[in-house]
Amino acid sequence: ELTVNGIIAMILVSCVASPWITERWGQRMKPDSAASTAITPAELTSRVLVPVANPSTEDNLLQLAIILVKRSQGVLLPLHVLIDREGFISPEARMQQTQLLGKAEEIAHASVTQVEPIARLDSTIDLGIIRATNEHQASLVICGWKGYSTYRENLFGSVIDNVVRLLSVPVLITRFPQPIKNTQRIVLALAERQLSDEHVVEVVKLVQTLAEELKAKLVVLWLRRSPVETPFQMVPIDAIAPEVPTERLAGSLPRRVAERVTQDDLIVLAATTHRVGQPALGKEAEAIAQAHPNHSILVIHYPT
Repeated sequence: ELTVNGIIAMILVSCVASPWITERWGQRMKPDSAASTAITPAELTSRVLVPVANPSTEDNLLQLAIILVKRSQGVLLPLHVLIDREGFISPEARMQQTQLLGKAEEIAHASVTQVEPIARLDSTIDLGIIRATNEHQASLVICGWKGYSTYRENLFGSVIDNVVRLLSVPVLITRFPQPIKNTQRIVLALAERQLSDEHVVEVVKLVQTLAEELKAKLVVLWLRRSPVETPFQMVPIDAIAPEVPTERLAGSLPRRVAERVTQDDLIVLAATTHRVGQPALGKEAEAIAQAHPNHSILVIHYPT
């Protein structure tokens, strides 16, 4: 009886402590081979998949994808998924799929961008995106986002939640209440221990490319959660061009972002998958999105 009680107590302590320990210290344990796994911006944007479903948001998603694809001379993969309801697909749904993909192809050709439209039939939207990404070897996925999730979605998973949790490639989750071409400034807000060094470097290079193409000013906010500087926290900052304004801050990320964003700013954040029961993009990203409903937001999610 004493042994069984001890085992139960050990399991209880492990279940409670392990997620907290992993989240707090796990990303500091950088593997020796990390440098060899880093990819260049050209590799990241070589094959960009964009699910299109809403005509009102399709244009901004495609414009963002085209900006990234053209720089790397990659391929745009517009995707539309029809849900298979016991083998019946209405003519109206098929017509909408044809129109959405046709518009995407037209926009790509107008920008002199290589394009491969994907018309897919699947059981659910999220599985259609995941399977198409794997089958067509996409290197990056760009999805639209409403800026928040319900508790039910956190628990059972929304389309975005399932996509970012199951995909093995980075995902750009975007919300554009105004045209992307109106962007005057890009505010990249990163907190220590959010990403590994090599992923931070990838994010910085990607955002610098976006700023150059949009002719927008870039500002970097680097939030320190502890006052002690270590090599782990200083390496990513070295990847930022010297002419880019960089602020080292402390405190709450949503509060610091709120203090520094202005009208027509594009807010760029980073995220990794959180535990079930929490938003897949993290509470900070949702707090910032809800506090700034009129700002465009881009969240770069890396698989864990």
